[in-house]
Amino acid sequence: MRYRAAALFALLLGITLPAAGGEEPTTRPAASPVPQEALSRIAEQFKRPEGRMTEPQAVALYIRRMEEVLALGDAARAEHRGAGNLHKARAAMIEAANFLAKAKKSAAMRTRLKALASEQIADAHAPAKDRAYADLILTRMKVLPEGEAPPPDADEQIRAYCGRYAGTEAEVSALVYGSMLAGKANRKDLTSSLLDVLDKQHLTEPHVAEYLRRMGRTPRFAGRVFSAELTLLDGRKLSLPQAHRGNVFVVDFWATWCEPCVADLPKMKELYAKYKPYGVAFVGVSLDRDKDKARKFVKEHAIAWAQACSGDGWQDAAAARYGVTEIPSVWVVGRDGRIVSADARGDLEATIKKALLTPPPKDE
Repeated sequence: MRYRAAALFALLLGITLPAAGGEEPTTRPAASPVPQEALSRIAEQFKRPEGRMTEPQAVALYIRRMEEVLALGDAARAEHRGAGNLHKARAAMIEAANFLAKAKKSAAMRTRLKALASEQIADAHAPAKDRAYADLILTRMKVLPEGEAPPPDADEQIRAYCGRYAGTEAEVSALVYGSMLAGKANRKDLTSSLLDVLDKQHLTEPHVAEYLRRMGRTPRFAGRVFSAELTLLDGRKLSLPQAHRGNVFVVDFWATWCEPCVADLPKMKELYAKYKPYGVAFVGVSLDRDKDKARKFVKEHAIAWAQACSGDGWQDAAAARYGVTEIPSVWVVGRDGRIVSADARGDLEATIKKALLTPPPKDE
């Protein structure tokens, strides 16, 4: 049985007001930023409540909290109009209005949500990811109108939405949002097409592989270069595939608390000793948060191959890049630096033999 990470595709958001309408004095001083204390009060409303409660109780509590978010956000907007960091408060307001519009089935709240999203899109200070999320709100309202079927041009609207963020830092986020929206609109061909783009062009962006799996896709890693910047337990840096250029290497994502990982250790040691003379290298990537615990385990079990540990657990950069949400996860990379298998645990020796047949880099 494998251990699973919690669902994670956390796309970072933040949101700001556009410039006010009408004439402005040319010497108007810059607006003071929203204090961190005010932003923290808003963020506190999203914290999970302590203690048990029924679903109706939880919904009622969350409604009160989201109403408070809007009140706090309005206060920040009034006092810090035009502030550069006001987008952080607006991000929370959009989330609050989105929830309240659904929970209270409120047309007025939908109108307010639309206004907040429109302001964000118009704000030159808002990062691309903020605008993409706000744009999603408006596009969703058009593609999935309340009580109506999607319009005939739903595909075109979703494609246009994704296209507006091509080449920006929000490109991947927009493709993910667009594929979700296409799925809800029952546009199967469009959903598949957008997932194909994610798979072919953005597979190694953080959490894309995990998202594809959640959408029922098997990410096509085979044939792609395995690339990772690791920090070993002794502090040294290890760049892959450069460090083992021309050789086969095995990457094992594991943790000290993972019983199957520990159970596999004797076999891993056996294969390491058997194939090391052929130039096969092993690299462990521990997903432990406690580096000292990982370091102690490696020493006590006399693990001879290189071991990396960022201390970030499931948020480890290499694990996120390759969508590792279950361990043990064993990868085999050929002499050309390209992935031979992203799931070699069940037949590791045969996969190593196959990888040894891959040609070396062309410049050698």
